[in-house]
Amino acid sequence: MRKRRLDPTRLLVGFLIFAALMVALLANSEQKSHTLPRAGWNDATPLGGKGLRLLLGKLGYAPRKQVEPLQKMPTDAKIWLILDPETRFSKREANLLLAWVRKGGVFVFCARPKSFLWVSGPQESNSEGIEEVLRVLGVESGLSSAPKAGEFLPELEPLSLDAVSIYRTGVKQASGSPRTFEITRRHLEIAGPPSGSLARLDIGEGHVFIAPDALLFTNYALSKPDNAVLVSNLLRAHVPGGAVYFDERSHGENAANTAPDTLISHLKKPPVSYAIGQLLLAGLLFWAFAGRRLGAPVALPEGGPVTRASQFAAAMGALFLKTNRPQAAAAIIGARFRRRLAHRLGLSPAENDAVLARRAQEIAAIPFEVTDRLLLQSRAPAQTVGEALRDAQEMELVLRKLEGR
Repeated sequence: MRKRRLDPTRLLVGFLIFAALMVALLANSEQKSHTLPRAGWNDATPLGGKGLRLLLGKLGYAPRKQVEPLQKMPTDAKIWLILDPETRFSKREANLLLAWVRKGGVFVFCARPKSFLWVSGPQESNSEGIEEVLRVLGVESGLSSAPKAGEFLPELEPLSLDAVSIYRTGVKQASGSPRTFEITRRHLEIAGPPSGSLARLDIGEGHVFIAPDALLFTNYALSKPDNAVLVSNLLRAHVPGGAVYFDERSHGENAANTAPDTLISHLKKPPVSYAIGQLLLAGLLFWAFAGRRLGAPVALPEGGPVTRASQFAAAMGALFLKTNRPQAAAAIIGARFRRRLAHRLGLSPAENDAVLARRAQEIAAIPFEVTDRLLLQSRAPAQTVGEALRDAQEMELVLRKLEGR
């Protein structure tokens, strides 16, 4: 067997496609390393919030989800969570929320670090409602530590729980985000820098818990020792039960001018757009190199003669005609007809003609005389070519009538 040679053009194209996929993977890793945890209501990924929702349900709370604009605060709301850094709403809704806190509500708010504006872009992070909440609470943009290149999950650091508070019961080694933030208003420092930040700010009769991001409330962090206990203490110390709302709104005062997320919009965002561009480039290179001939043309090897079924039939017919023996072809066709007829009737070819003809009449209403005559002709072949051809056509018609019965 001749050994097949490797095509250098295909090797080059394969290498380019592999390189494009690797670049896309690295770009995706870089993007993930800068992604902030969102703690989504039904997100079961490590940086999602499904674990928090299940924990609240076990503690006796009633988790709810808020995605529609607020006309007024829900009457059953006891705790309000803004964990998703992409949550956006209007200034009017922010005032509704702050007024609700002053009347005794508990508000858990995650400040956005400065780097978030660079990572997600001003279109996604700009929210007049969030800016109003930051201004009223006196929270300045957090300081974000640079993530390690290629890491998919942020690094947890031990929380400094030096301050004495009611939230430390049963908590010995909690860990959370290394990010920090600043508050200009008077507040209670629950966990301070340099190992993470967590603070409580009192407004009227209500309380606001502020964290640098949502990492402490994600599935990933809640699986670590004492973190679930710390989060439970924060909430149960002030509200033992009631409805807890996950605020995942994504609109603002200029919501009408904001295009909704679609498949096309997601494909335009990096790193997906980078990967698509690289695959298109690889496809163009493949078309450019593999679609054109390189080098001198090589003639195809000459194959042997090809015999088709129609050519074989014509040759055999000519042979029988030249030897003047049409009865030989008729005998072959007749013997084959008898076997196929008996097979389709469920009988043996050894049965006499009358039995086969009567059975064909019962099954397919074929006249007894027709089948009986053809069976007789199968044993006494025709003497001329015309008679042999006529008998063969009638035999084929009988077999077609029996087909499928």
